Amino acid sequence: TFTVNKTTTVKAYAALDKERTQTYSETYTYKAPQQGAITVKFIKPEEWETLYLYAFTRVKVGTKYKDTPYSLDGKSAKWPGMKWTTMDAEGKWYVHTMPDDIKEIYIIFTEGDKKPQSQDIFVDENTCYLWNADCGRAVVDHDCNGIWEESVEQVIDNKHNETYKFIIDGRLVIVHNGVMYDIFGRKL
Repeated sequence: TFTVNKTTTVKAYAALDKERTQTYSETYTYKAPQQGAITVKFIKPEEWETLYLYAFTRVKVGTKYKDTPYSLDGKSAKWPGMKWTTMDAEGKWYVHTMPDDIKEIYIIFTEGDKKPQSQDIFVDENTCYLWNADCGRAVVDHDCNGIWEESVEQVIDNKHNETYKFIIDGRLVIVHNGVMYDIFGRKL
């Protein structure tokens, strides 16, 4: 384990006795933590009657992760979360600003209990999301313009173990057996 606190290129190879593999290299771009409160925005799908925002923290305990519900409105933190009614001035985006002390959190957008929902989403900066009905997932709208534009730069397909790697807007996303993970192995 090592800490990266600036943009860094990591080079690695495997070795056994005097033989070694080729050297692999990957550059990781350091992103300073956001200063101030995190704001998330979401455009509710037209077919959803209501919108809830559920939040939780995730901590690694041994080899497993423990999720703890987090109350966004000072009331119950139970599923399906806070009924989300706050919109921007234009009435386009649902908007929620986290308390200042939250530097990272997981969220889920949902229509309600036993209704459609997004994947678990890790948030550590201001982000806008749209609903992609084709895949039934929330996707990042980097420009916050309400229009989703896919920007996949590289796709590596290794069908032997059903692992797919995508670089989307400079971020590595790994899909293994149908589940998305970030570079730290956290579910997305």
